[in-house]
Amino acid sequence: MQTASFGSSFTFFAYSHALASVPEGETLQVFELPHGYVLNVPITSLAVTIPKKDLKNNLGSGSKLNPRYFLFQNERRPDISISGWIEPAKKFTSTKRIFDEDKIQWAANGIPAPKDVEFKKIGGWDAVLYDMVIPGNTHSNIRAHWIQESTWIDVHISSLTDTKTPRQCRATLVRLLEKIGVENTNTML
Repeated sequence: MQTASFGSSFTFFAYSHALASVPEGETLQVFELPHGYVLNVPITSLAVTIPKKDLKNNLGSGSKLNPRYFLFQNERRPDISISGWIEPAKKFTSTKRIFDEDKIQWAANGIPAPKDVEFKKIGGWDAVLYDMVIPGNTHSNIRAHWIQESTWIDVHISSLTDTKTPRQCRATLVRLLEKIGVENTNTML
């Protein structure tokens, strides 16, 4: 873990989990600040800020094949997670098309079709909200996309409903998404 000082009040803890075949500047960097995590891929001009409250960076978990993948899980409620990728915008098609492709993949893997699907704008995010019924529970999800300055930010937020209704869980996930910030790194410092 590297430490880099920026100004007098912030210390960034930077670490990168790079794959050998990834060109320089195309690997996700995660900076831990007192208020949250700042995610950036150096070749982009955008940074994503994920609030730190009860979230832990699960470095090395999830998609090890993508050097721009991230995964954060709630320490108090491990069923709540925020994951995603930062990619070139040219790879983005549409929220509906991506969701349709997900449904095809789920069906091929024997996963039941999502329930209560809702497409909506949440701040600058183009999102789809849906529930997946699993034995004994419901898994609430948001898959959200932000396109700006040649960058595509793809975020998936999910939670098991447990003692809450799917509607209550969905509201919690929407609040989490609303707290995720996207900023131009050229104007941040």
